Amino acid sequence: MKKFFLHLLFFLTLPICLNAQVDEITAQEANISGYPRNSFYFEALGNGVIYSLNYDRILKQKGIRYCTFRTGFSFLPQIDDFTDYRLKSLIVEPGLMFETSTYIFVTTGIGAAYFRLSNVDEKANLLILSPGVGLRYQPDPGGVFFHIKWTPLIPFFAKESLDGFHYPDFRQLSIALGFSI
Repeated sequence: MKKFFLHLLFFLTLPICLNAQVDEITAQEANISGYPRNSFYFEALGNGVIYSLNYDRILKQKGIRYCTFRTGFSFLPQIDDFTDYRLKSLIVEPGLMFETSTYIFVTTGIGAAYFRLSNVDEKANLLILSPGVGLRYQPDPGGVFFHIKWTPLIPFFAKESLDGFHYPDFRQLSIALGFSI
């Protein structure tokens, strides 16, 4: 079942990536409005539940619309006094950005995060869907940006479960800080 959902996610995002390759645009065309194609950022809360480190790429731009693809990961070690579980996650999210003014973008996307929870005796897998909408403020193209996003996390598929662990239904605000190159 896990393989089915991973394959489904792969085949849902494949057309976006292939379309970007077929309609390959030059670096000059990608920077029509002065914004570079690559971004790296740290996100608190959001798809990674606690935090995530992410890479975002603009695949295609047409006017004020940007087709993007994001991937990220998070890791939380098992600390006896803090948490009973170790957490690893992998995040993917195709999305769109709309330039509303010189410095402000409206962002939207639907992503998925695969979580691996474990403790000494048990392991569990979880797939979370995460639609989201937010605002990105980037005053300097090629520089630092700030992003705030509403991200409901919807548990979609759970294989096994850990005793005493309940999969949450989060509706949370994420805050990100990063840079574009």
